[in-house]
Amino acid sequence: MNKIQLELLRLGLVLLTAVVFALITGIWFFTITTALLLYIGWIFYKIYQLELWMRGGFEVDKLPDSDGIWADLSNNILKLKIQAGKNKTRQKTLLKRFNNVISSLPDATLVLNSKSEIQWMNTDAARLLKLHRKKDLGQQLDNLLRAPVLHRALKRKSQRRLKINSPLDDDTTLMANISALKKNTRIMIVRDISQREQLEESRKYFAANASHELRTPLSVISGYLEILKLKEYTDHEVANMLESSYQQVLQMDKLLAELLTLSKLENRELSERKVTSVKLAKIIRDIYAHFKNSLVTGHEIIFDLEPELKISGSEKELCSMVENLVLNALKHTPAGTRVQVSWRLVKNLSTLCVEDNGPGIEQENIEHVTERFFREHKSDMTDGSGLGLAIVAHIAKRHGAELVISSEPGVSTRFSVTFPEYRLVQ
Repeated sequence: MNKIQLELLRLGLVLLTAVVFALITGIWFFTITTALLLYIGWIFYKIYQLELWMRGGFEVDKLPDSDGIWADLSNNILKLKIQAGKNKTRQKTLLKRFNNVISSLPDATLVLNSKSEIQWMNTDAARLLKLHRKKDLGQQLDNLLRAPVLHRALKRKSQRRLKINSPLDDDTTLMANISALKKNTRIMIVRDISQREQLEESRKYFAANASHELRTPLSVISGYLEILKLKEYTDHEVANMLESSYQQVLQMDKLLAELLTLSKLENRELSERKVTSVKLAKIIRDIYAHFKNSLVTGHEIIFDLEPELKISGSEKELCSMVENLVLNALKHTPAGTRVQVSWRLVKNLSTLCVEDNGPGIEQENIEHVTERFFREHKSDMTDGSGLGLAIVAHIAKRHGAELVISSEPGVSTRFSVTFPEYRLVQ
């Protein structure tokens, strides 16, 4: 017999006793009503005992003396209380461990809720962002830091990386990385990248100046080598040395030209005076005609072009983008590779795509291929400078376009440039 059946039996006995007394006395209503009221009163007394015990702190030695369903109820409540205490202790331990881990992070760190309110911050975050560790808790971060780019980033739920100026010094640049920690909780890690930015600017300045200064002596050397090549030499070794030197000078001149181009792209905004309506299909055809006459590649090239599709942009830069993408596909794939060049509307966005079925790019290298001078080991046999895709990435950025690179080694490699809607010319 379970506890509920026992309690029902108890109620049945009370009613049976009341019926017997009613038969003896003949007073049915009063007898049965009194019996039920006594039973209900007993139930309320048990509830009162249970409530006093719970209010008194759930002490085991003061557990109400009960039987049946009331004993089970008291024991179950005690078990839940003990389990809740264990869970609370475990949560405190985890929270303490979490706080210790975050506190030990070398960067400024903040924990935000779904409303971008500060739930926690370490000392570095308070110092770097000019915040008060106690007073600013619970405040919305974008109300404390007036940066439009930060406000837009906090509105989005996906992971974001952005640069903001330090509230302490406008010359100090901060990099903030916002990512989801768990549901309705995000973590924001901030670091000072001013020194890195200054080094990057110095590098750009040095590359631009060095490239510019080297072109003059290189032109002189190239001129002398051309003159020397005009003479006839009986010694073939000397002729070969001159030819090799001349080719190296040409390669160096091309490298300097690309460095200067990249420097201009990095240091100058896209001038509206250079923005025109461009038919990219015609540019693609012209570049292909040039490659076809100057290169013997042995590739199968397929075009899928919308001839009348036009975008607004710099024709010179867009020509350089197409040339580098197509040349990249031809140089880094063996003869017989199929290269497909498409220029079409994809979901109402003008999209340039160059895809090949060559060796492909390893996954760990995809994010690095647009860096200066980066080349995979298997690409070392080519005479590329390692600047072509860096130029492509900068031109795409200047036009507000998105460059997406995907590759499956041995299957296909795809370079896709999607231009924003405002670039489309109707």
